[in-house]
Amino acid sequence: WAEHDHRDAAGPCPARAAARLLYRDERYYLQIDAHTLFRPRWDAWLVDELRWATTTCASSSSSSCAGGGASPAEEDHRSGGVVVVLTTYPPDFEDASDADDVGGPAAVLTPSRFDADGVLRFAARRLSRAPALAGSPVPSPAWCAGFNFGPGALLGRDVPYDPHARFLFFGEELGMAARLYTRGVDFYAPSRCVAYHRWSRAGRPDFRRDAARVRGAEAVADERARALRRLRALLQQQRGEDVGPDLDRFGLGTVRTLGDYEARLGVRFEDRVVSDAARDAGLPAEAFLSSRTAFSDSAIALVTGLAAASLSDQAAGGPCSSSESVSS
Repeated sequence: WAEHDHRDAAGPCPARAAARLLYRDERYYLQIDAHTLFRPRWDAWLVDELRWATTTCASSSSSSCAGGGASPAEEDHRSGGVVVVLTTYPPDFEDASDADDVGGPAAVLTPSRFDADGVLRFAARRLSRAPALAGSPVPSPAWCAGFNFGPGALLGRDVPYDPHARFLFFGEELGMAARLYTRGVDFYAPSRCVAYHRWSRAGRPDFRRDAARVRGAEAVADERARALRRLRALLQQQRGEDVGPDLDRFGLGTVRTLGDYEARLGVRFEDRVVSDAARDAGLPAEAFLSSRTAFSDSAIALVTGLAAASLSDQAAGGPCSSSESVSS
């Protein structure tokens, strides 16, 4: 374990980078947010689900599982030429029930819109219980920072978190997703929920408030602006002034191109365009609990207190509780 002073907090990317320093060659790696509740036997269930998803992807001819060659460092994660990570937004605590050992359908992240900073935002859409989906992991175009499970060497060692992306909140998931996908990783939402998260921040301190007090709001805003430039450089939205050190080390892979990931998502980063079809993530309409018209950016707005940020920068989405779709 490691101990850090809360006043040194600089957002999720440096924190998760520090957490990964604790990796000791375990076979699997699970990343979650704090305030997460698990169902019984969640660990054995996730291992079985990961094996199922990897086998499914290996036998699939779909574009979402287009593998290609792998580097030696990536080869040990693969089965049948692919590597899979299970990832989803857990539902809220209030959705947890003791009725079953494994809960209801999970959620798939789908592209929603580009925000004012040029960051692609996602919405979580709750999967249905459609017979075609029953008991099967579901291909997902996006990766969720608050819940992902996969090969330990991949997540714990070979694709390290970027500690220089300080105070980056929106954009954390997009950057890691691009880095993983271009290394040949495919994302799957588990077929059922095994974890729940407390999405409300009511009554809890926020790292940005502390940082603004300790460092000053202007200094925090400058560091966040640098992290955004770093993300845009990674996604080839701009070329590089003042993006910080070691961008190549925390860059894209070589198994797939960034264009391949744009095609998988149904977006164009440079033009900030989201295609209409992207909002269904390549899945049939019956795969979701709601129609596309219920796809909303306003489901759960969680406001934090960094004075230097705009209100839109302070709103954080949480997935599927009583609402059918939410954004991040």
